[in-house]
Amino acid sequence: MIPCRNQADTLSLSEKEVLHRNILRILAEIGLQVEHDGLLSRFGDAGWPVDRPQQRVRFPIARVESFLDSLPKLDWSTRAPRLVVRGDTFSASFYVDPANGGIRDWTPELFERYFGFIRRLPGISSYYLMGCPWTVPSAHEPIHERLNAWRMGAAPAGSLHPFSASGAIWDLTQAYAEIKGVAPREVFAGVCYLISPLRFSAEECRQYCHWTDKGLWVDIGSMPTAGTSTPVTLAGHVAVAIAEQIALAILQQVVTGNTFLTLSPLLGATDMRTMMRPYGRPELPVANGMVAAMARKYGVGCFGHSGLTDAKTPSEEAAAQKCITALGTLLSGSDAFYSIGGLSMDELYSPVQALLDMEIVSALRRFEHDFEVSEESIGFEAISEAGPGGMLLSHEHTVGHFRGEYMEPELWQRTMLSAWRQQALKSDEDKARVRALEMLAEPAPDPVLPDEDYLRLRRMFTGE
Repeated sequence: MIPCRNQADTLSLSEKEVLHRNILRILAEIGLQVEHDGLLSRFGDAGWPVDRPQQRVRFPIARVESFLDSLPKLDWSTRAPRLVVRGDTFSASFYVDPANGGIRDWTPELFERYFGFIRRLPGISSYYLMGCPWTVPSAHEPIHERLNAWRMGAAPAGSLHPFSASGAIWDLTQAYAEIKGVAPREVFAGVCYLISPLRFSAEECRQYCHWTDKGLWVDIGSMPTAGTSTPVTLAGHVAVAIAEQIALAILQQVVTGNTFLTLSPLLGATDMRTMMRPYGRPELPVANGMVAAMARKYGVGCFGHSGLTDAKTPSEEAAAQKCITALGTLLSGSDAFYSIGGLSMDELYSPVQALLDMEIVSALRRFEHDFEVSEESIGFEAISEAGPGGMLLSHEHTVGHFRGEYMEPELWQRTMLSAWRQQALKSDEDKARVRALEMLAEPAPDPVLPDEDYLRLRRMFTGE
């Protein structure tokens, strides 16, 4: 059995048609603002209508439908969604001390200690660093991002701002590629973002063109926000988000020749009371499900922004928000994301929360687990041998299957009340705090990038 094969299709056929029709209208009648003459020329050369005074590219409905038909197709009848579990940190964030719950500024030493901690946790899919967690000159931030990511075995986000850092980023990429014995394109990471609505701004265009002209790949992310940059309704929010994603896929085809589409907008809504952009609300997985339904219609992949929380402390709030957003997204058929240790969107990182998260991830993995349905797994002979009123606790069939069939919790309760009252540590948070302090006291794994290479690159590009 393929896990989660029969995912919930969030939208009816008629609802998909309404969304699709409006996505096409957005592309054809509103289009994408592209604030770069060179990119506008490329669109024009590829036959897309360009309005130069408005710096606008519009996408005729018939050509967009032809583009969608040309995409490589996924078979959604056999597709199994993935839970991508990531250990990460972001710039402008803080560390939550497990000893006292205090919020601390990052230092290079504290960062290495924390990253060494999460590298020892099992089952993490990837590691990621965006920016530099501690304060450095802005022109040095994309350099520190790459240096520290490579040192700790993480993927750099690929920050390209400010543009004045471009020369140093390229020299660093070449120097690191030489150390690894690979071509620079194999270690280069680059990303820029559309901050909606439907506008690829001059600075981001400049960054994108600088690197793609070198033959390097640059991701373009979109972060539409319901209630500010898109309609507040989920349907309007999703329509604009998918239209942007299609426009960006066409842009990548025009510039790089690659034809593909994965629907992966970073969806979010405006809290109308505080004006924050919360990550942990239940509407997020609903919107992700709508995107997944349209990905199913188009026969393409999708990836849902999920597994995040607005909570400021390890808590029931954090657990509920991370679990609801990740599970709801998985059950819609979309790949889902889960941030280990993250709190307050991307502002706080906690070793205690990381351990609590690993327990939640173990539970979520059961929705990916391939439960076998076969003559052997049903165990008719064992049922027959036990007979009516019999016990299978010590039967060989039970012994052979129980470890793989059921989650084995590390922090969640596994005792009845009488035994729990005898325990010194009463809650999962208590257990996680003690375990985090024990792990942080142990020697950290050696950095992935050896000290001599790291220090040579650091001195070369930061002067430190």
